[in-house]
Amino acid sequence: MNVKKVIPSGYCKGVIRAIELAKKTRLENKEAKIYVLGMIVHNRYVAEALKRYRIETLDDKTKSKEELLD
Repeated sequence: MNVKKVIPSGYCKGVIRAIELAKKTRLENKEAKIYVLGMIVHNRYVAEALKRYRIETLDDKTKSKEELLD
């Protein structure tokens, strides 16, 4: 089997910016409860990293975004 590396690889600029913004928000608000509405990217490693930053993801497939905000 041949494996070819595809360039570019990784996340789009919007996803990278969203992750950086979440981390920056945590650093500027050390004691605040911080949530993201829905997963920034469907990647368990990113979700786990955000949890380590104490950033919670509000995500429930059975509820709308408005219901999650309540």
